[in-house]
Amino acid sequence: MNTEKRIKVGDIELAVQEFGDAGHQAIVLIMGLGMPMVSWPESFCVALAA
Repeated sequence: MNTEKRIKVGDIELAVQEFGDAGHQAIVLIMGLGMPMVSWPESFCVALAA
């Protein structure tokens, strides 16, 4: 499963994508300042989730 959503905490809004089974442990990938999250290849994210 690949879902995109936004999470707001106070004045900060984060765009997130979720891959895999929600029951599994999470892996957080952080892209550097000024880089969009789509810079991570989707195939890489899917492989990590598997």
